[in-house]
Amino acid sequence: MAWRLNEAAALINAGGGDNLAKADGVINEVLAAAPQVQSAGAERITNRYIATGVVLVVLVVVGVAVWLRGSRWYWGAWVRAKRGWRVERV
Repeated sequence: MAWRLNEAAALINAGGGDNLAKADGVINEVLAAAPQVQSAGAERITNRYIATGVVLVVLVVVGVAVWLRGSRWYWGAWVRAKRGWRVERV
């Protein structure tokens, strides 16, 4: 939209009746598209908030799970990795 408005400003600066009519048409196009652009922007912002909220909830759930079960998972993995080892008394 900004590019189209800059185009209209250039047409106005060029002067002449034909350029002014073209600039008026461009400005009317921009004004007609403004509500659609506004609703699309609001939808993107809403989607970004939802995505951010989902990511934060997942991070909190993972953090709580690691805090509650982390040592059990670590030692369970360690025991499975060292299952075949033998300890000798020296």
